[in-house]
Amino acid sequence: MKKSLLLFIFVGLVISSCRDDNDNPYTRTGDLQSRLTNDWELTHVEYEAYIPNPLNPSQGANISGEGEDTYGTFNYYQDASADYFMGFTARIDIGTSEPLRLPFYREGIGSWWLVGNDSIYLEDGIDTLKWEILEDYDQRQRWQTVMPIFDTASGTFVPVDMLVILRSDL
Repeated sequence: MKKSLLLFIFVGLVISSCRDDNDNPYTRTGDLQSRLTNDWELTHVEYEAYIPNPLNPSQGANISGEGEDTYGTFNYYQDASADYFMGFTARIDIGTSEPLRLPFYREGIGSWWLVGNDSIYLEDGIDTLKWEILEDYDQRQRWQTVMPIFDTASGTFVPVDMLVILRSDL
């Protein structure tokens, strides 16, 4: 009796610990290019960068975190043209009761192309950005890049390592 009870409990634990592969609410139809030719809304940004001090270039601040007030769209078209704008606010701890709020903004118009199923290149007249595709679904994209963003305080472009999440309503 004890053996059958233990066997029953063991089988129950094994069955309950198995995950259903259908838990993912996102779908993937067609190929990557057909999924990308859509209007994508920027919903989330994580960032990491070194911001130079305009008064003393040898001293700066490492910043990282999740962007606040995130907004933007990425539009990829079938003719290989693209346009985008994006913005978010970074919070920098400067040792006071309130962090410094630093707005980031970038926009561009250009052309795009794929390399394999894991990279999107976007040439926007200023730079050629490489977006590494970390997640690819009809309704959601998650990408990572290093994007130069102009810092008005220092007057220089700052390379910002970013992870972005885009959503589409199809």
